[in-house]
Amino acid sequence: MQNKIISKAPGRVCLFGDHQDYLGLPIIATTIDKEITIEAIKNNTQEFKIFKKDLDIHDSISLNQNISSDEKDFLRIALRVLKKYDCIPNEGYDYRDKK
Repeated sequence: MQNKIISKAPGRVCLFGDHQDYLGLPIIATTIDKEITIEAIKNNTQEFKIFKKDLDIHDSISLNQNISSDEKDFLRIALRVLKKYDCIPNEGYDYRDKK
């Protein structure tokens, strides 16, 4: 695997139908001149280490333990779904907003 992964996602504003797109319902959306860039650097551990700069919060997820999550912890939810399909990450990364 790579030592560094960079992912970018464009910003958008939902003009009509907010929170309906994932239900397959119609929406009206437009892009905005913003994006988020996330950088993940391999850390040679069995943990995902996350720094949420805007909230000044450090978090870590051990890949060797059962992953519990609340309904708004999308990374942990995604990892639980991956585990359900036997797609289990085996390398840790440090994640941070690249700003």
